[in-house]
Amino acid sequence: MATVAWVVVVQTDLDTYLNNPQRVAMESAAKRAGQDPFAEVMPDIAARVRQKVASCDQNQLSETANSVPPELLWATCVLIIESMFGRLGMDMTDAQKELVNKAEADLRAVSRCDLTVSNPTDPEESTYQSGQGVELVSYRTRVADSQGTRGL
Repeated sequence: MATVAWVVVVQTDLDTYLNNPQRVAMESAAKRAGQDPFAEVMPDIAARVRQKVASCDQNQLSETANSVPPELLWATCVLIIESMFGRLGMDMTDAQKELVNKAEADLRAVSRCDLTVSNPTDPEESTYQSGQGVELVSYRTRVADSQGTRGL
């Protein structure tokens, strides 16, 4: 897979997945509630996507905080929208709900190593240190009794 710069989602990235009335309603609801739901939700969703990527041993994570592979930008955006709508008491369209289902399916595929993602240009330093390995040994539990321990 190619090596590319991973992306950090910004609020304008969500506009691709929102219709204009939703965008306006979301901004109005956030202002009324005195919240910035994007700033509150985005790091959590980005961390979730990154965790799914890291679940596959073949993947590397970017050192850039909150960054996601470009292939999963769309999935990250729709999951952010879903979370923001929930916080603001708004409803998603059926098409948006279907996108959320596809995003969840893609993240499951990534975590199972069934869907590859780009390697980051700035991979995290691995804290894993390989060693000699581990040898598994099976054994039979032995039971000591008074007969077998006589004379000890």
